[in-house]
Amino acid sequence: MLTLVNGEVDGFTARAELSCLYIGAGLGPVQDVVWSAGTLHAMVKALDSQAAAVRKILPVLKGEGAGKLLRECHGK
Repeated sequence: MLTLVNGEVDGFTARAELSCLYIGAGLGPVQDVVWSAGTLHAMVKALDSQAAAVRKILPVLKGEGAGKLLRECHGK
């Protein structure tokens, strides 16, 4: 499972993976954002970790550094 974030940056739509944004914002290591889910238990764990990461990254994406972060993570 992969969570992508789209945002308008300098006239184009940037698309970035949640894990890149999370790391780029200095919120924690990549291991905090689980994306593999081979079992139902793993899927629940992945969804919970991604939801927690989204809650942490939202204030960053609403702030002044959002455009720079989206540009850095675009396509990654």
